[in-house]
Amino acid sequence: MYDKESLTIESADGLERKTWEYFIYKSVFYLDRYVHETRPSKRHKFIVMASYSRIHGRDATIKNEANVPVPDFVQPKIMAQYTGKLSFKPWEKN
Repeated sequence: MYDKESLTIESADGLERKTWEYFIYKSVFYLDRYVHETRPSKRHKFIVMASYSRIHGRDATIKNEANVPVPDFVQPKIMAQYTGKLSFKPWEKN
């Protein structure tokens, strides 16, 4: 089973949003999905302008993970979200 973390950044005017989704496997974060969406006004639905999917690559507009734009602040925020869910508790014997 894999843990997933995602981060969505929306523009101040609400007309653009970007989502990065990572899955964690053996203590390593892997980019699973990226979506860049825009809309002409708040009355309209979002339209996908660019996307990347590790599994469903055939539908993606970005085919190579190396071409996905990942700003410097994204990965630390994903890490902070994940580590914020971790906790310690004493071992319980059966």
